Amino acid sequence: MLRNKMLAIVACLAIAGVATAQSTDFTVTNNSGAAQSKLAMTFAGAGSHTNLVPISWPGGCASPTVLVNPDDTITLDFATDCVMPGLTVKIRVQPSTGVSCLSGVWTNVALATAPVACGADVASAAGPAIPTVSQWGLIVMTLLLLTAATVIFARRRPTTVHSH
Repeated sequence: MLRNKMLAIVACLAIAGVATAQSTDFTVTNNSGAAQSKLAMTFAGAGSHTNLVPISWPGGCASPTVLVNPDDTITLDFATDCVMPGLTVKIRVQPSTGVSCLSGVWTNVALATAPVACGADVASAAGPAIPTVSQWGLIVMTLLLLTAATVIFARRRPTTVHSH
């Protein structure tokens, strides 16, 4: 009976402590007129706690080498000029509160650069809500786990004495 009550309490509090972190997907189109190998994007308001991740790129490109700098810049290096004109690269920014495209630049293997126009070349859309647990939810779950462990381990079992 006690075990069922504990499980019900843990389930209710775990559900109550769940929050969601919203993400934004930025789709960057290569409108430079030439094949490109590297994309560097700077985001305003991202900060050091923001996760910048590439989530899609053209099929002819290998997985990019990703460099995230503390100045809110992410660089995707495909090593070859595989991002043809008109093709897109999608970057997920999470959490996305107050984050916007500040600037960007395409670079090809010959080191020729082409600017990315944040208004025309970059589209943003809300990404999927990612479930997370708030700090208070973690504290409550930890306390419940410690309480349950104390109750379970504190039970004394009768010992039997064997005599010869």
